[in-house]
Amino acid sequence: MSEPRDFIDELFSNYLCTSREKPTIFSETGELTRSQLEELVVRCEDVVQAVGLTSRGFIVLHGENSPTQLAWVFAAILTRIPFCFESDENCSLSSTLLSYGDVLKVDTDSFTYTVSRARDEAKEFPSQSQLAYIVSTSGSTGKPKIIPISRSNMQAFLEAIKGFWSFSSEETWLWEHRLSFDAALLEIFGAIAFGANLNIAPYSVADWGDREICFLKDHPSQIIMLTPSELKSLARLGENATQEVLTDVKSLIFCGERLGWDSLRCLPERVSPSRVRLYNVYGPSETTIIVSIYQLSEQDCRLASVPLGEPIGEASFRIDEQTGELFISGPSVFAGYLGVEKEWDQEYATGDIVEREEDGCLIFKGRISGYLNVNGKRVDPHPTIEALCSLPEVLDAYIWARNVPPFDQIIAAVKVDEKNPISKRSLRSAIKESDSKAVPTKFCLVSAGEWPITKRGKLDSQALIQKIEKDIDHERN
Repeated sequence: MSEPRDFIDELFSNYLCTSREKPTIFSETGELTRSQLEELVVRCEDVVQAVGLTSRGFIVLHGENSPTQLAWVFAAILTRIPFCFESDENCSLSSTLLSYGDVLKVDTDSFTYTVSRARDEAKEFPSQSQLAYIVSTSGSTGKPKIIPISRSNMQAFLEAIKGFWSFSSEETWLWEHRLSFDAALLEIFGAIAFGANLNIAPYSVADWGDREICFLKDHPSQIIMLTPSELKSLARLGENATQEVLTDVKSLIFCGERLGWDSLRCLPERVSPSRVRLYNVYGPSETTIIVSIYQLSEQDCRLASVPLGEPIGEASFRIDEQTGELFISGPSVFAGYLGVEKEWDQEYATGDIVEREEDGCLIFKGRISGYLNVNGKRVDPHPTIEALCSLPEVLDAYIWARNVPPFDQIIAAVKVDEKNPISKRSLRSAIKESDSKAVPTKFCLVSAGEWPITKRGKLDSQALIQKIEKDIDHERN
């Protein structure tokens, strides 16, 4: 017996049934009408049916961003089989999922596939709700976790963004993030929710070159989503790269990291709040992509940390009075990690520390796990980072504690532009004036080109620490 159609079915089906003969999907390999996209979706659905995959199974995708990968996302949603993306970061995902159901692995570059059957005595999902997709955390704060998102979670998210934004169906969204980072799902689902066009970049910003810049210049996008680190990376691609990619942007959405003036200063003069809608969005993967949105004013572009905004839809925030940790509840909160036996209370502890300003705005201060343990004392690193990033020559900063007997050291890695040098004396003066408790014992200047960025467009802190500490040890020897 087939499931009754729901809000998500209607949204995805309607997208395929409108503007059918007009090219609305654009990629480096050519243009696609929605009629042609539907043909690809049907081809994917035929594979699902041929291998006998059910809603207790999984579709695991591999490959570059492409119209074919988009078609598989449609097919997964419309056949009600959860999908996910397997990358180098989560290469054991397929093996883990076999403990819960059959796995259809698809190489979307070649349209080849294999089926692996579930292990005996397959386990139950953390929730009996029907799943929509699965995303794996990057593991930057520990061991990667597998996050199942239900269709009810996804519906709450879609209804929330449609209730907040009023984007036009004539606009074009840019899809550039890999599906392993759920920012890509806002790029895809956003275009579908508003019936808009979609430009598909095969790689994320960190891997762009002249070819991608030319494609995006020839195929302007009006709605673009970037992490602050990606904006900085884009600025490094060349004097005109940022201008060309953002030439026709009407809404620029920032996600994934603290947003402040240190990254906003990379915007071209034309891309200002008086001319373009700039948004800061916030939401852990566990709460279905995003749960709050904030629209920037001109004054916000000078802040060290832009507000997170108010909860959207039926989401709600609670701040722990003792720790400042943010808790999120509402219908978009997931039911629990795959493989973790836990009684879930539908309130997610984010691990993010926030502070409420006098005007009610929430300001992101950092991660609880990011606090430093220095000689037995817990030290807040965020005022130090803000002080360093307030200097015009500093593009970014990251600090951590290192045990070097007899005392712990605080190491500060500072991202700088080689064309605009800064002295370590200036860095120390900025820290002294800030009255920060986390005073670095050593400053390490890192050029913009050597500052490591993950495939998700965020700082690769582990790679940065390894690089700096290796250099320090080499100097000592």
